[in-house]
Amino acid sequence: MHNSPKKIVLIGDSSVGKSSIVHRYISDVFLSEQEPTIGATFFTKDLKISQEKIKLQIWDTAGQERYAKLTPMYYRNAESALIVFDVNNPETYEKAKLILQDVISNIEHNPVLVLLGNKNDLEIKVDLDEIKKFCKENDLLFFLTSALTGDNVDKSFYSIAEKIYSNEKNLIKIKKNIISIEPKKPEKKICC
Repeated sequence: MHNSPKKIVLIGDSSVGKSSIVHRYISDVFLSEQEPTIGATFFTKDLKISQEKIKLQIWDTAGQERYAKLTPMYYRNAESALIVFDVNNPETYEKAKLILQDVISNIEHNPVLVLLGNKNDLEIKVDLDEIKKFCKENDLLFFLTSALTGDNVDKSFYSIAEKIYSNEKNLIKIKKNIISIEPKKPEKKICC
């Protein structure tokens, strides 16, 4: 497996907690006063999956409407896209579904797609059964997290890294199998 960084992009509406999730994961801190992201910022974190070191390159994109046209530039070559919404705000879930459609229509390869419901420390105002059904039907990973408490933040990133690792291992295995298949030699025809 090649050791290039695995690009993970967080996308979602403004104020759903994308930056807070990243800071919780990278530094295990919650910043109560956070300025909105301008464009995008990225962070790296190393972890081990099956005794192999993996470097995650985590991109935190701006959620404001004025940056919406830039977002596809960040997720185009990503191994994973995390579409984040606020479980306390159903409008952000509806926006997350639109973002997911945009990601699917603009990506050429098969990234690990994740729906991440943040702020589960607050009252949950979305229909979790409907969301779980939607994720199952669309082959999405789904996590409920809280950047404030740290609930499921590490677990979600680790699960994503495992899925990226597994997909890459399977692709390597398939390529080796294809290369090892010897082409059949044409049968010689006996004439007259």
